[in-house]
Amino acid sequence: MTFLNGVLALGALAFVVPLAIHLLFRSRFKTVPWGAMHLLDAVVRTNRRRLQLTEILLLLLRCAIPILLACALARPVLTGFQALAGDAPQTVVLAIDDSRSMSATDESGQTAMQRATLAAKAYLERIKRQDEVILLRSSGASQPASTMGRDEALRQVAEMTPTANSGDLDVLARSAAAALTEASHLQRRVILVSDLRSRDVNDAVLDGLVPLQRTFAAMDPPPTVKILDVGDHDESIDNLFVDSITLDSQVAVTKRLLRLAARVRNDTDRHGNDVSVKWWVDGREIESQRIAVQPRATSVAKLSFTFETSGLHTVRVSVEWPDSLVADNQRQLAVTVIDGVEVLLVDGEPSREPLEGETDFLAIALSPFGFGASSLPDAVRSRTIKGSDKNTAKKIDEELRKSPADAIVLANVPEIDEPLKSLLANYVVAGGALVVFDGDLLNAADYNAPWTAGNTEYHLPSQLGNVLGNPLDRDTAGAKKPQLNKQFATWSSVFPASDSAMDEVDIYAFRELKIPSKQAAQTDKPSSLATTLLQTAQGEPLAIMTDWGEGRVVQFGFSCDGEWTTLPLRPVFLPLMQQLLIDLASVGRSANVRVGDTLNIAVDEFGELIDNATYTVEPPLAKEIEVQVVQVPGENNRKRLVAAANQGVGEYLFRRTTKDTTGTSSVATTLRVAEVDSDESLLRAAGSERTDALAKRLGATLHTDGDSLVNDDRVDRFGREVWRWVLAALLFAMLGELFLQQRRLATVKPKTIQAAGVLR
Repeated sequence: MTFLNGVLALGALAFVVPLAIHLLFRSRFKTVPWGAMHLLDAVVRTNRRRLQLTEILLLLLRCAIPILLACALARPVLTGFQALAGDAPQTVVLAIDDSRSMSATDESGQTAMQRATLAAKAYLERIKRQDEVILLRSSGASQPASTMGRDEALRQVAEMTPTANSGDLDVLARSAAAALTEASHLQRRVILVSDLRSRDVNDAVLDGLVPLQRTFAAMDPPPTVKILDVGDHDESIDNLFVDSITLDSQVAVTKRLLRLAARVRNDTDRHGNDVSVKWWVDGREIESQRIAVQPRATSVAKLSFTFETSGLHTVRVSVEWPDSLVADNQRQLAVTVIDGVEVLLVDGEPSREPLEGETDFLAIALSPFGFGASSLPDAVRSRTIKGSDKNTAKKIDEELRKSPADAIVLANVPEIDEPLKSLLANYVVAGGALVVFDGDLLNAADYNAPWTAGNTEYHLPSQLGNVLGNPLDRDTAGAKKPQLNKQFATWSSVFPASDSAMDEVDIYAFRELKIPSKQAAQTDKPSSLATTLLQTAQGEPLAIMTDWGEGRVVQFGFSCDGEWTTLPLRPVFLPLMQQLLIDLASVGRSANVRVGDTLNIAVDEFGELIDNATYTVEPPLAKEIEVQVVQVPGENNRKRLVAAANQGVGEYLFRRTTKDTTGTSSVATTLRVAEVDSDESLLRAAGSERTDALAKRLGATLHTDGDSLVNDDRVDRFGREVWRWVLAALLFAMLGELFLQQRRLATVKPKTIQAAGVLR
């Protein structure tokens, strides 16, 4: 036991005062002889022992009173056998969740961030000036940690407000653990402050924190970890928000009807019978709707719209509904609008006869209005070159120089030498799309060999095997029925789940596509895992897709003419191929980013590369700043603009400014739209069972208010103060002394009357 005010403990020496009074002023009685006294000897002895015991107890209580009073004033602290930090300097890692959910208000109108800052300030005011503070925010958890003093930490905490970021508790906890390596003192503390919603403490998060507990335990000495839950635990908390905005196509085409859908989620127990939904395009209100959203359910608002001009456009959806979190009552989406998709068809078996060439059916399916001499525009425009000789690479390069292509289709191309493979690989890595159709002329060994882009080797989504089936003897070989992968967004947007259009399609022959195993694919770093787009009813893959750099490759196991399959002869062929090529053309064109992600834009997105240009970015509600151009070695030194991680919702407008010889400025623009994950709008508390499991995973103590955190920290550093117990003992001693004194007087007076002078 130690004392916080050790000098006052010397007051315990005042116990000598009642001891001296007792010794110096003991009663002196005169003995008077009395003949019948022997008859009272037994009573006298009994009373003498009782009075002596009472006197001893009174003496002890009177001595204890000044001792207890001095101890109470000295504020004793119970330390047990633990070595406590006391006044030793410490490093405090204060990790605060400042995500969007922290701006949710409770019934009193107070936000979770306000509760967090009040608790953090109360804690920081208790620590010493010589202590070191490392302040972390979930919005900047990936940034290097910086140390500061107590006063600076108090200033920054007072200015802290919720951001538009998504908060990941596991990321924040790992950042706090990493920050401990920057600590200057051996005594280290980690304080995690969050609203601990259900999504923050799910099974995946809890399992991911197990190694972190071992990391803390391995430190010498291990840090003290505390969790402060500042969430609103009132079950009545609710929220209604725009969950998502989706398109029926990954990219929009000018003068072509586009269907948009906004999903509104009601995370309340109230009925949303009359929710106002407004649609905005490029800042202009287009339509207002009324929808009903049932409790704990979602509803969809739809809009059909035609964009008249190409470029990047913004679509915003807002709802009007009183709830706990106003910031998520609207959501914005960037839409890439193009004049059309340019596709270069490489025909490996051309023919002068109608519909006898390898790409004839595909060309009609991609541009039906053009072949029908209609005035309506085609979403996809195609041009065809011959690919049956060794000059294919030169022809493709010339065509691309004349006019860029969004996608290149190889149809039964037999000769694929190294120059052609290198040209196509670099084209895909830079953001293009490549579609490979099989056929009887195709050399499987050439296609299976590596495709080189720069110093990197790539492989097709699958290795080509043998041809299964016999297209020349269809009756004997039988037919396979293809099935679409409805999980693939391209197919699900065109074909409903109950659609049976593929039932009319027969596959008489197809190439065996050997998909690499997951383990083998992971060792091939440049390529991602393959996705099966089309397969037989028996599960044999017919079409596979994978990513190369910023582009994408789709590989079909059958031909695109009518030799191996009846697909080109069926109505489903047109929407199937059109939607696939339109969506492939959108790869790398998405202008939507997650709040907190680094803004990364290819310079050629502005158009032709121009030297001595100036690039700037204008964040939402902030001043325009200059952005530097960097080169990316892994992408053949492609030039990019890399801006700092965005921290706000809204439009980030990038400008390229150039001046000609006359000094006239010209400006080209592009943009990015940053949004928060809709999970941030789910405000349900994790619950005591989950939060207890979280504390156990981290070896931490859990607190639900700032006072509890401060008191627990004081106990950890200095021990548990027991002056209240000492004060209670003091009061008990004073009452006991008074009781014994009264009892003693009541005992002595009657006996004194009967036998004065002989009782002591």
